[in-house]
Amino acid sequence: MRSLLRTGMVLAATAVTTLVPWSRGLFARPAEAFQGPRPLGITNVTVIDVERGARLRDHTIIIEGGRISTVGPSSQVRVPDGYGVVPARGKFVIPGFVDRHAHLTSEEGSAVAESAAARLARFALHGTLAMAELTPNVLEGVPGLQRDTGNPPIPRVHVERGTNRGGAVRADSTEQIPDGMVVHEELRRAVEGGLTPAAALKALTVDAARALGWQKRVGSVTPGRFGDLIILDANPLEDIRNTTSINAILIGGRFIDAEERQRLLASLASR
Repeated sequence: MRSLLRTGMVLAATAVTTLVPWSRGLFARPAEAFQGPRPLGITNVTVIDVERGARLRDHTIIIEGGRISTVGPSSQVRVPDGYGVVPARGKFVIPGFVDRHAHLTSEEGSAVAESAAARLARFALHGTLAMAELTPNVLEGVPGLQRDTGNPPIPRVHVERGTNRGGAVRADSTEQIPDGMVVHEELRRAVEGGLTPAAALKALTVDAARALGWQKRVGSVTPGRFGDLIILDANPLEDIRNTTSINAILIGGRFIDAEERQRLLASLASR
């Protein structure tokens, strides 16, 4: 049984990843490159305010046109008629993680292996919904991957040629950690090293977005930001390991529930 019920959700049948210029580098926009999914509301959820490390209980989030349009108490925010509804009482929502490291780029600046597109998809399905890379080659296999494996989501990829704000992570240095789980391991180590769960979450969301100049687009559950969110079954402020209790993800407003997420991960397992 699905842990979250989707009511009247309409998802796009195909997605085309395109590159559009930003102030620095290039940014892959998988969700806005086609006519997006139906507007939706996430109701009765606890929003984690990563800026303040606070819980906003019983809130409703409205996503329209791939962006967050409204966040407020459920008693004051009504989901418009005709919108999809994601009932999320007892769940927690955080912004998608922003990874400043270049995991798929070698020290020589080339894409690591032909499976880069599949690796990107696994990062997204584990909650890393925006990440930096040093070469656009990592995006080359995306269209074929989306045709062959049922349209998995791809993170927003910011390509910064010749720079490496977060430090390249060699492919062999993280080979023991599955793709996408790197950020969860970083969070766990940060807390073991003395940070509070709230501080660790802030570092991997809004602080990382701000360092890359993305703070007005990703990194927080705030109106105007892209609808790139993670719905969790447990509170990450109580135990940082709860970031792995992913119930559903949204990228650009596209909703992927637990069942679809597991199907997509299984389809990527051999790639």
